Amino acid sequence: MRPLLLAMIGAIALLLSTVVASAQATYPSWSHTGNLNTYRYGHTATLLSDGKVLVFGSSELPSTNSAEVYDPTSGTWSTTGSLNFAFSRRTATLLPSGKVLVAGGVGLDNGIMPVSVNSAELYDPATGTWTTTGSLNTGRAYHTATLLPSGKVLVAGGQAFSGPLNYFAELNSAELYDPATGRWSYTGNLRRRLDTHRVGQLRRSKTVRCWLREVTVSRARSYATRPPGLVSPRAISTITITLTLPRCCPTGECSSSAPL
Repeated sequence: MRPLLLAMIGAIALLLSTVVASAQATYPSWSHTGNLNTYRYGHTATLLSDGKVLVFGSSELPSTNSAEVYDPTSGTWSTTGSLNFAFSRRTATLLPSGKVLVAGGVGLDNGIMPVSVNSAELYDPATGTWTTTGSLNTGRAYHTATLLPSGKVLVAGGQAFSGPLNYFAELNSAELYDPATGRWSYTGNLRRRLDTHRVGQLRRSKTVRCWLREVTVSRARSYATRPPGLVSPRAISTITITLTLPRCCPTGECSSSAPL
């Protein structure tokens, strides 16, 4: 009986170790790696064709135009060429050529007031340098940039900052960047003005746009008798919960009156 019990315990232990090993293989853990050379937050991180990661900018105003590259093989960061412009809230898109397109953002007018910009530039990993390319037709920040199957880049929505009172407006315009010509051209407008939304690709080259909307739900409860510590016998207790719900809409399949 004892040998059988020991055999069963051994089998269970072997099974548990297999399950743990499988879990570790399925859910890898985190470990520390090399630190960035420059403190930054709200920056972009783009996976390059060679497996390295390009990081640049920050959300601070004035922002920084520094950039660095992470090498997963050595776990270290190295500085690379600086951008031509020091703006924040820019988008970065890896092109089929291996270059990275950076567009739009927020800068400071006379070093004081935030203003949306229409500049764009390209990063070449082979040389570690940045070159300017055609400017957007509309300056924007908090927009999205999506690489299409054709190799062009779709930029949509965002915010435009202008005026002495830092007035900003949500945009419904969209533009296409053509890497062959280095130019931007307008395309169909979004049905709604959006910023801080998300865009992804669907099958058959369609796109879908998503954004977040806060929904507040309140529940009030009245008491027929006075609860302890309250003065009014008809006191009301209200619980308010704010939910952030995603809303996604495939292009061409949502009407402007579609409920959120």
